[in-house]
Amino acid sequence: MFKSIFVMCVAGMLAISSCEDFITIPGPNTQLSSSIVFADDETAQSALASIYLKLSENIQGFASGSHYSVTVFEGLYADELTSYLTPASQNYNFYFNNVTPVNAIVSSAWSNCYKIIYECNRIIEGAKASTNITTTLKSQLIGEATFIRAFCHFYLVNLFGDVPLITTSDYAVSAKVSRMPVLNVYEKIISDLLDAKELLSDVYPSDGRVRINKGAATALLARAYLFIQNFEAAETQATEVINKGSQYKLQSDLDKVFLKTSEEAIWQLLPQGGLIAYTYEGSVFLLKAQPTSYALRNSLYAAFEPTDLRKTDWIDSVTSDSGLTTWYFVHKYKENHLNSTGSEYSMVLRLAEQYLIRAEARAKQNNLIGSNSSESDINAIRTRAGLPNTTAASQQELLLAVEHERRVELFTEWGHRFFDLKRTGRLDAVLDPVKPNWESTDALLPLPQNEMLLNSNLKPQNPGY
Repeated sequence: MFKSIFVMCVAGMLAISSCEDFITIPGPNTQLSSSIVFADDETAQSALASIYLKLSENIQGFASGSHYSVTVFEGLYADELTSYLTPASQNYNFYFNNVTPVNAIVSSAWSNCYKIIYECNRIIEGAKASTNITTTLKSQLIGEATFIRAFCHFYLVNLFGDVPLITTSDYAVSAKVSRMPVLNVYEKIISDLLDAKELLSDVYPSDGRVRINKGAATALLARAYLFIQNFEAAETQATEVINKGSQYKLQSDLDKVFLKTSEEAIWQLLPQGGLIAYTYEGSVFLLKAQPTSYALRNSLYAAFEPTDLRKTDWIDSVTSDSGLTTWYFVHKYKENHLNSTGSEYSMVLRLAEQYLIRAEARAKQNNLIGSNSSESDINAIRTRAGLPNTTAASQQELLLAVEHERRVELFTEWGHRFFDLKRTGRLDAVLDPVKPNWESTDALLPLPQNEMLLNSNLKPQNPGY
């Protein structure tokens, strides 16, 4: 039902300025008209569908998997991708650490997140006020929108540091909002995710895993707790997801991890809302000839152990006509527009990350080796990759082992590598030797200049810009 409503909304309403027939964008101080937006269950579902579409359809969106996505620009910003772009490309500056406040990708990431947050707030307000939709659907709508609001705030705070925390659709309030300290933003992220968990069911509300359920809220909650170093809570939440063994399993076949039928998937996005049959990640990363945009860094390829199945299943290569140069590329997604069958969805959250969250949280709590330990969680990931058990035993060894496994398991997925190095204080040690023009202040992106001109309360600019 969701898919049919989704297509109806896309075809009939979203083509006219993002479902404006359902949600008329108001001017300042204009209140959401819940009687129009939520006249019945069907129109409410269509309004929610517009948010998922905004996440996946916009080729310049942070969640799209395309050139402007966090997956690509953070891959360039870290030590995952090599750039073959020209200086005219906005992504070129991420690779060479010359990002400025007028960079179009910076502006797009900021505005795309806040536009989605705005729509989430409208859904939450409208659903709470509505007397025309069923109680079950009301809980589902509020839960999904609350999760997505937390999801967007999570990426904003990790990209920009102190950011505005927007929980209203009132333009008069949001237009002059000030930045909130990182920990305050995280408090709201965690509060939203806890609320979403209570409102949502384990059952996915549509075919596939392309909408939010309780498992997705729990998984992101585990990550958020890890990032603020609440290791006990991170372990608890990750364990809750891992223990849903009838629903989530590590795929034994690595070639099936990124399929739409993957049992490892916790949350996926339909490629462009289901309007195309291939992921943007596939179209961006798969190479048939010498790269003109991106390839994997040779140092990342070299980081894999020789017998690691991820090295053969998730990486491929092309060779120059002369045979003298080989370029490695991401092969997690196997399809692009030339060979697409519609068998893959864009992966957002998956079970392997939960094992690695728990491994790190357990190591930080000195639960190091033996059953139900950091070591056993690392070995679950290594076994799936065809590798022997880890030899790490001390806390420091296990934390470095987790860092390594996160690097070779989660590469080119959602900026994990850059965020991991930043939250563990390892950015300078790892990136300074390999990144041109690296400076410690590059840990944060600049706030978009156009946003600071519109709202002086966003000042001061992040250091280094």
